[in-house]
Amino acid sequence: MNGSRRAFHARSWLTFPRFALAAALVVIAGAAGVILAERGSPGPQRAQTISSVLRAPDAVMLTARISTGGMATVVLSHHDHMGVFMAHDLPSLPAARRYELWLMGPRGARPAGMLRTRPGGMAGPALLVRMRPGDKIGLTIEPASGSPRPTSATLVLIGPNSRS
Repeated sequence: MNGSRRAFHARSWLTFPRFALAAALVVIAGAAGVILAERGSPGPQRAQTISSVLRAPDAVMLTARISTGGMATVVLSHHDHMGVFMAHDLPSLPAARRYELWLMGPRGARPAGMLRTRPGGMAGPALLVRMRPGDKIGLTIEPASGSPRPTSATLVLIGPNSRS
């Protein structure tokens, strides 16, 4: 390989992760738009906030397997102190139970909202706000009305420095 061809090859590998992240964000943003439209658009402000988190210059996408089945994806913007959570292939729950999101950090766990699941186990997008440094996103199964603190095992814990 000559020098210029080798340099091009090296640059193309360096840009691949950026391209893959951008493509994934476009897919997530599109899915979020479809889901919001299906729900009757809970408000243009919320949809715009979700979109801004997904397009934030510092956006980081993390994925992890959920212990009961399925996959969680979180896009975080540390600058905005927000995130967007989505999951797929979640097992169905009895009517009296729901999936609940938590912000879990050095000062304990704080409720971050109840997840609505749809047929096929899709859930989200859920907007996570007021995130603090060190927070990770946890998912538990709670009573349908929610809980002030986790009452079941954490099914997934995802955030900076998490192992998936």
